[in-house]
Amino acid sequence: MSTQGQEAIIYGQGNLLPQIKELISLQKENFSIIGIADDFSSKEGIVTHHLEDLLNLKSKTAVFLSIGYSDLEARYDLILKLRENSFLFFPNLIHPQAAISSSVQLGEGNIVLPNTTLDTEVKIGCFNYLDHNVGISHHSIVGDNNFICLGTMIGGKAKIGHHNFIGMQSTLFNESELESNSYLAARSIVREKYKESIKIFPDLKQSIV
Repeated sequence: MSTQGQEAIIYGQGNLLPQIKELISLQKENFSIIGIADDFSSKEGIVTHHLEDLLNLKSKTAVFLSIGYSDLEARYDLILKLRENSFLFFPNLIHPQAAISSSVQLGEGNIVLPNTTLDTEVKIGCFNYLDHNVGISHHSIVGDNNFICLGTMIGGKAKIGHHNFIGMQSTLFNESELESNSYLAARSIVREKYKESIKIFPDLKQSIV
């Protein structure tokens, strides 16, 4: 591990870990990864910290989440706990090949992968995961803690709430709305303004409100 730069800890040591490490290495700011934290599973020789250790840190430390979408509510509960320590901060991780308009508003802790496009006047909340080749068109609003997967297209003035999973190659049309805690399987299509959470399974030709 590097010994120079802003000290940082990665929370989570699952499948996203190599991706998060690579993204950190591509940032303009130099981060020094001082440890890997995890409270749910442990690989010998990898995990060096636990949540309690992070909550007790007394020096400025960047934290990057390497946690998937299997339980978005638990993921957000962890985020809320980490935010209790004012010494911890959560930089965005943006791949250099992402295209982001200068008018985009980004919260903290977001992950933006290559070839993703954020158009003019888009607003993105905090702790979202935007996979490769995601397109979010003008004036759209995305809340917090969403997983938006490979190749998803979101039309202009769309609104997405919090804690949603949007499967790969899904499409949300212009001015459509997706309420919080929704689940869209791969290749889902949303044309409407949903006012409550939904589940869509295109392969089963089934939508559940």
